[in-house]
Amino acid sequence: MALLIWAVPACRIPAIPPACSARQVSIRFMLAVSIKRGLLVLLLFSQIGCSSFISSESRNRSQIIEVGLSTAWQVNPDKYQSSQPVKICVIETRRAGWLPPRLYEGRICSDLSNSADIINYEVYILAPGQNKTYRTSVEVAGKFSRWIVVGAEFRRGIGEYSLIEKVVEPGSDFKMDINAENTSLTVL
Repeated sequence: MALLIWAVPACRIPAIPPACSARQVSIRFMLAVSIKRGLLVLLLFSQIGCSSFISSESRNRSQIIEVGLSTAWQVNPDKYQSSQPVKICVIETRRAGWLPPRLYEGRICSDLSNSADIINYEVYILAPGQNKTYRTSVEVAGKFSRWIVVGAEFRRGIGEYSLIEKVVEPGSDFKMDINAENTSLTVL
């Protein structure tokens, strides 16, 4: 019986099987190193991709919106054709086709704070020959458009072009110049 115990090894786990040649060991070693390098490169690229994705989303760009307003010397004439100051408003909205609540009463720049579609607005009273600039900086977080609506309240009511609407493309700065002359607005 003692012979039988010595003939059967208790546990045999060799690091390199004795039947392997040096060439097979070299191939296995190179394969293991290649797999580790591949995983390291994959991990590195996935980390770079994630960090650049996160940083580009978290790094919001500031979008500049600028509207230049000017009035001609002959603007908003009264019944004697004498020029009068004109009320002009610049409105940023969330949707196209937005209309002021009191448009058909001729009060384009009134009651603007009650509209849910308005992001921001400013109201100016410009004398003949005067210039003003509406300028705002917006943090761009997503890809949504906004619209700029410029309206004017003339003494004679709604003129031919009392409202002008332009789209502000997401991610790009916006600049527009408007001139009020007689009873209409013109994009310059």
